[in-house]
Amino acid sequence: MTTLELTGRRVRLIFCSDPSTRTWLQPGRMGTVEQVDPLGIVHVRWDSGPSLGLVPGEDRWTLLPAAVASGLGLGG
Repeated sequence: MTTLELTGRRVRLIFCSDPSTRTWLQPGRMGTVEQVDPLGIVHVRWDSGPSLGLVPGEDRWTLLPAAVASGLGLGG
C-alpha cells in the first residue's frame, strides 16, 4: 500500500513501544493516518486528540477496512 493510500485511513492501536504514551494511548485506541514520512513512520491523529507517529517494527497497529472506517455497512 502506498503512502497516499494510507493517508486518511483509520487505525486501531495494538501496542506502542513508547512508555511515555501508556497513560493516554492504550491498546484499542483509534485514529486517522495524517501522513507517512520518508522514514516510514506513520503519523496518526488519535481520536483522543494528540498526534503520534507509529514506528514500523516497534509499534503494532491494525489498519481498519475502508468500509468499516467510513461507517459504511453498519446497521442502525
